[in-house]
Amino acid sequence: MNLTRINALASLPRRPKVLVVDGQPRLLQASYYGLDADCDLCAATDGPTTIEFCTQTPPDLVLLDDELPGANVLQVLEQLQATRSLQNIPVIFVTAHTDSDRETTYLNAGAVDFVTKPVNPSVLRSRATTQLLLKFQSDQLSTMAFRDRLTGAYSRRYFEEQIGIECGRAQRDGTVVSLLRVDLDAVTAYHEYYGHQAGEDALRLVARLLESQLHRPGDIIARYGEAQFVCLLPATDFEPTMQIAEQIEQAVRARGIGHASAAAAPVVTVSIGVSTRRRATDGGAEALLRLADEQLGQAKERGGGRVCGKVLNRP
Repeated sequence: MNLTRINALASLPRRPKVLVVDGQPRLLQASYYGLDADCDLCAATDGPTTIEFCTQTPPDLVLLDDELPGANVLQVLEQLQATRSLQNIPVIFVTAHTDSDRETTYLNAGAVDFVTKPVNPSVLRSRATTQLLLKFQSDQLSTMAFRDRLTGAYSRRYFEEQIGIECGRAQRDGTVVSLLRVDLDAVTAYHEYYGHQAGEDALRLVARLLESQLHRPGDIIARYGEAQFVCLLPATDFEPTMQIAEQIEQAVRARGIGHASAAAAPVVTVSIGVSTRRRATDGGAEALLRLADEQLGQAKERGGGRVCGKVLNRP
């Protein structure tokens, strides 16, 4: 094996997360010797814990012992395959069986490879490396497909998938979720005065300013319309979300993008509508979007360049 292959995991943009599922310490020990230098290892000892872990903090690879005590490993694999957000997590079975019928059954259920017992750490590393490289390449291609070409923000399609996922996670965890709808003011007048190319440049700059104000990995910025963005903030309550929205409005204004044809200000400004859902019983993603749109409308009616927000069904 050449040196480039050996160091492939170290060259990835972040440390991969590998979930080791085994009721005994043997697999975890072999994984430690084979992968610990370049991967973050986590452990689960049963099926329910495996599904819960993958749902809350999806790993990049699952090593699954097919003799897991008290668990039907095929059911565990089928549950992962049946959940859309977990379907792309590769699963390598660790098995003492080498009969072709069993291998065919596992492959048909969605497994990507096998490692036989007793586990050789070098073999485990080699096969895990192959699947992790494929996973990272697939994730990169998916990210590119879900990006808006003009601004670099996520696409509306990606956002619509993620808001459903985050609302579902908030419901399970009993946490809040907040949303911003950010709209450039007087954008038609800007295009007419400065031209189409200048309008595109302004959109790209506003997208970068939005990104500069959101710092958590789970926050999502997407282009939602011709001159509108949405920002999804999981586990962020109303008051800090309003503070972030005010910071965004001020940052865009302070950037001083000239707008000589605007009535309200000589620079490009944005109007922002904020909505927060504190309880799952208050509504889903559609209600959150609708309230943010209503608040955006109020900001526009008040002259633009301002923030309006509300908690969904707040008592």
